[in-house]
Amino acid sequence: MTDPLTWATLGGTAATESIKFLFAQATEVLKAWRDRRQRNSDDALEVPVAETDVLDGVPVGVELDTGTIQLEEATLVRLIQDLAPYAVGLSDVDPGDASLATAVSRTRDILERAYGQRLTFRGEDRAETGSRLTVTQRISQASGEITGVDAESIGRAVDIAVDQAAGEVREDGSVTGLRIRRIG
Repeated sequence: MTDPLTWATLGGTAATESIKFLFAQATEVLKAWRDRRQRNSDDALEVPVAETDVLDGVPVGVELDTGTIQLEEATLVRLIQDLAPYAVGLSDVDPGDASLATAVSRTRDILERAYGQRLTFRGEDRAETGSRLTVTQRISQASGEITGVDAESIGRAVDIAVDQAAGEVREDGSVTGLRIRRIG
């Protein structure tokens, strides 16, 4: 999981706006994923990051890692349900709510892995939006294809690090750190 969201740093209004952003972005990602699946398409999945003042910078690129979305689809649906009362204004953000903080951090984590870059909110003490994404995988036994980052394209400013270790790679297995088809 990425750095946990620091409620004290963001404050009430900023935390609420951050939740609204994550809720809306995750919803758009899932809608695009569902549409792509219904079309039975293998096309690239492109979902622009919504323009917002809550991020400390502008994300680069709009293409998503479909492997991450496929793997995390059910989790993302559950997280959107958890964030909905705060995103639509039915509940106030409680800085002491550990389960809400976890839901927000987990949602951001999935989006960051899908976009291959950081999404940092203004006022947070962490790497800025668009900066390095680090993927760590520890696999005891690899069967099938294991890929740290698989992207159709990334922007030139994206900085990705993949750290992998596999105890055993079976005959039918492969472990790939980074697969990028187009840069720019």
